[in-house]
Amino acid sequence: MRVLYLAHRVPYPPNKGEKIRAYHHLRHLATLADVHLLAFADRPEDEPWRSVLGQHCRSVELVRLRPRSGVARGVLSLLRGHSLSEGYFGDAAMWRAVRRTVTAHPFDVVWASSLPMAQYLSLVTASRRIVDFVDVDSEKWWQFAGHARVPLRWAYAIESRRLRRFEKQISATAERVLFASDAEAALFQSFVPAGVPVQVIPNGVDTALFHPQHAPATPRGAKMLFVGTLDYRPNVDAVLFFVREVLPLVRAAVPAARFTAVGHRPARRLVRSMRSVHDGVEIAGSVADVRPYFAATDVFVAPLRLGRGVQNKVLEAMAMGVPVIATPLAVEGLAVQDRVHVLVAETSRQLAAAVIELLRDAELCRRLADNALRLVRDEYRWQRAERAIDACLQSRSAVARRATRGVSGRHHRRTRRADHGRERR
Repeated sequence: MRVLYLAHRVPYPPNKGEKIRAYHHLRHLATLADVHLLAFADRPEDEPWRSVLGQHCRSVELVRLRPRSGVARGVLSLLRGHSLSEGYFGDAAMWRAVRRTVTAHPFDVVWASSLPMAQYLSLVTASRRIVDFVDVDSEKWWQFAGHARVPLRWAYAIESRRLRRFEKQISATAERVLFASDAEAALFQSFVPAGVPVQVIPNGVDTALFHPQHAPATPRGAKMLFVGTLDYRPNVDAVLFFVREVLPLVRAAVPAARFTAVGHRPARRLVRSMRSVHDGVEIAGSVADVRPYFAATDVFVAPLRLGRGVQNKVLEAMAMGVPVIATPLAVEGLAVQDRVHVLVAETSRQLAAAVIELLRDAELCRRLADNALRLVRDEYRWQRAERAIDACLQSRSAVARRATRGVSGRHHRRTRRADHGRERR
């Protein structure tokens, strides 16, 4: 079996959500088939990972994605009545790379890792077309609109509507669409026609890497930790919300309390905001290994108010034996129970009360951590996701016949026209 795998980010190193899921899927697919990888590289430092990925894949081609050019394409796409996301990732070099690859090799399966990469399926004649939506992008942009000011509110709302239309188009032509949780799958099924082939492939955590035994003997204090890419809007919002509205309430009761945020590329507005905060806050930025930070903390906080999907950061904290406090959104899609595996709180006062309770109750911390660790080992190992991938490849849905005919109708014609236009330019 030969698989063409299309990724909107280089799926290595597996140190952030989209890369973690794609890497583990790709690694397992490579044990079942000859995999040819085409991925966007948006940073020069991505290039060395080609050789690492080549250990799993028959071929690897990385296409440079220049953010400024992507934004320009995205704006043009909006003006033409389509989504910004389609334009941003609709790069002429990737169209050429896909065409070149499918001309050189016949494929049995094409696997698009993320909705924007699904536009390239129109060039592939593979009999199996699988799109990993992961979560419902249109809903995420609708959330962004609800938390933004005009004119961004208008722009985000337009993007949400355009993506919703694109999601429906892809669901009509893909043989199977995948999601990371039952909650995301149910949301998707609420607005697409009955019978669209949906399958859940859960996220996982590497329990050999993230494990309580990796915790060094580091003295702990009243320490709180957040981990996540720090230029991603939901994470920036979560950190600012916690530092501005939650942490002062915590420090009023526990003066020694400290908060650390770890993650790639801290946004400038986040760094600027932190300068006005006095004691008790550290923005650690990118680190080579996040595990020592988990090991040295007392409480992991996930105060997310925006975003979709399963939060890998929460799974990693649970696997490390760290008690978790999270908003309902942060644990949506996870099989956790409040006060059994995590503490769930939503408002600033509720979150502060939960933090104070855990900092003062060692027995509750231990109980939550033990229960969460058992849940991770039972439900969120990557082996479970691998079995779901096996089932996905072994089954065929009723729309497989449509998938072999390719993308039809207006979307197909529009994609072809756009492709020809890019070639002329």
